[in-house]
Amino acid sequence: MIDGEDGGQGHDADVAEAAKGPVPYERFAALVAEKRALKAKASEVDTMRAQLAELGKRAETAEAALTAGRSEWTERTALIRAGIDDDDGIEVARSIYARQPAEGRKPMEEWIAALKVEGASVPKPLAPYLTAATTTATKAGPKPAAPQGQAPSAGGALTPEVIKQAYAAVAARPGDTAAVARLQEVRALLATRA
Repeated sequence: MIDGEDGGQGHDADVAEAAKGPVPYERFAALVAEKRALKAKASEVDTMRAQLAELGKRAETAEAALTAGRSEWTERTALIRAGIDDDDGIEVARSIYARQPAEGRKPMEEWIAALKVEGASVPKPLAPYLTAATTTATKAGPKPAAPQGQAPSAGGALTPEVIKQAYAAVAARPGDTAAVARLQEVRALLATRA
């Protein structure tokens, strides 16, 4: 220690310890070991700090990917609900949506819902998707009676062939409300007979 650093107070302690004699080896070895342990802990803390920073960056990247995935899923779900259920239609709808000015642009769900309102100006590439969905819904009207040979009435015969035909009709035309109604009718008959 240099004289005057601590106002002379530490000097007296050093002189008193020196007067006692040399520092015992055990004390010296303990201090050296403590110093090495502290250096190792400091190095470990620095390593952990670097790892924490890396994990923070990874978390930010994962959060950004999650947010993007949620947004994509929300948009895709809104488009599918609107009747745009194939990849090409979804890509076209997203392209048209992206071309709108970002300032004042509604969220995708609201935009697609506004296009489905009767009398709305539907972009030509989306017209087959959106007008087909609304015209099918308006044309469907009341549920038609089951066609002959397709599904039996409440007292008719329920055969495996009738069940296969009902499922095949829905599989061939998933959006066909009449086919779905026939399948529901067959299921109801199966439930009453079970």
